[in-house]
Amino acid sequence: MTKRKFKGLAVALIFASLLVSCGESASSDVISGRVLDESGPVVGATVRIKAAENSVTTDAGGQFFLTGLKPEGMVYVTAWAAGYYIGGAEASPGDDELEIHLHAHTDEDNPDYAWLPSLYHPGQGEDQGCAGCHSMVGSDVDFPLPVDEWLLDAHAGAATNPRFLTMYSGSDVDGNQSPLTRYGYNRDYGSFPIRPDPNQPYYGPGYKLDFPETAGNCAACHTPLAAVNGAYSADPTYLTDIEIEGISCDFCHKIWDIRLDPVTNMPYPNMPGVLSLEFRRPPEGHQFFAGPLDDVAPGEDTYSPIQRE
Repeated sequence: MTKRKFKGLAVALIFASLLVSCGESASSDVISGRVLDESGPVVGATVRIKAAENSVTTDAGGQFFLTGLKPEGMVYVTAWAAGYYIGGAEASPGDDELEIHLHAHTDEDNPDYAWLPSLYHPGQGEDQGCAGCHSMVGSDVDFPLPVDEWLLDAHAGAATNPRFLTMYSGSDVDGNQSPLTRYGYNRDYGSFPIRPDPNQPYYGPGYKLDFPETAGNCAACHTPLAAVNGAYSADPTYLTDIEIEGISCDFCHKIWDIRLDPVTNMPYPNMPGVLSLEFRRPPEGHQFFAGPLDDVAPGEDTYSPIQRE
């Protein structure tokens, strides 16, 4: 081999090695792969590095390309699409065959579902009291977590608020109840309420004074855990166990949709609380939590835009 040919071969080898090294450098900040379900590619899934702002969507073949990553070891890549639980898998920048498998969540509501308590309750995984993971009590966290904040707001006290209970029953905070509402009659207008008897003790108005034979729909907002399967039969003064949690964590994260009047874009008249809500309580053996984030994985969680409204 002549000296000129040897030099030419050396230059070609150096150039080729530079191309290879440049190619490696260009792909080391990319993670690519596919999002699949049991039938094949999932089109339009949202993919991101967990807790990162930037996201991409899968193409017609379920493929995605996450670019601009720092080669700093393993990351967790999440994927979500409507109708599915959020999925995810670990990967490293440079991986180009990552597969994330999504599983469809229930599209029906299970009225036999037993609500999870917000407060601490022993259990495994997602079948324990919310405080097991979402309270600063007993943890190394020195700031309030969601359950701690819930305990301080009106949601936690909706079923036990004394102002609500006294207005419902027509009593004072000590349980003294006003006499039942008296009614007069007019042939033109029918029955009508009249003033309380001034010779009888009076402790304030109340729904049960006016309608002692019915429960009303007050529970539809104030005690939804008791009212969700029968809004007009739930009496807020007769609650058991978890029903006293009022508007609980588990209740809110089972809300899937709101039934609105398409003309007014407001709830239909006389349809408060649970009467205007659609739920996704899971079948036995599964869980379901709808939340405001699309990267909460692993677990039986999904994203719902309603949770931000």
